[in-house]
Amino acid sequence: MANLNRGEYGGSRILQSGSYDVLWKAHTRVNETASAGLSWLIREHKGHRAAVHAGGDLGFGSMLILLPELSMKAI
Repeated sequence: MANLNRGEYGGSRILQSGSYDVLWKAHTRVNETASAGLSWLIREHKGHRAAVHAGGDLGFGSMLILLPELSMKAI
């Protein structure tokens, strides 16, 4: 939720709001439909700009998709 609130959670600021302009800006082209921000994959998801982060370990995988314009996450 802090990501969707541009660095604020529970009334506390943990990251400057302007930092998200840098984190979620396309810095490197990954393929024809996606670019990489700083630790985020920037792409389109169901017609909306999405910031995607995935991870995993042996036997486990996760993917977080944030839709900033809609202030929501998709799993």
